Amino acid sequence: MNTAIYSPSGASAGIGFAIPVNTVKDVVPQLIAYGRILHPIIGVELASDSWIQRYRIDGVPIVHVYPGLPAAEAGLTGARRVSRREVELGDIITHVDGVRVRNRDDYLSALEKRKPGDTVTIRTRREEEELSFEVRLIESQ
Repeated sequence: MNTAIYSPSGASAGIGFAIPVNTVKDVVPQLIAYGRILHPIIGVELASDSWIQRYRIDGVPIVHVYPGLPAAEAGLTGARRVSRREVELGDIITHVDGVRVRNRDDYLSALEKRKPGDTVTIRTRREEEELSFEVRLIESQ
């Protein structure tokens, strides 16, 4: 769906800006029903994609788990400082509902297919162990 055209000449020729139709189909019903877009979350802060690439991590490390939110209630853990210069990784998210997660975009895309109140299966790697968690999604504030 075209949203705007920048046209210095005023002839509708220039640079066009568009939104994918699938995004429109997902967003418009939420805007009509709630007046805003609902973003489901589990309550974690993730490592940046540049950090993931730099250290060649397979999955998305959890940096911090927010107390009292669904990820903490399910038992997910974030990174922790073990010495002045050393950080030990906690859970590294590898799958959301069976879909492979390699970066933050994969993770966010998997959650955006669901809505607050749904439960997702988060698979992680913690040290050498593979774990699975059932986590209820909540709405971001």
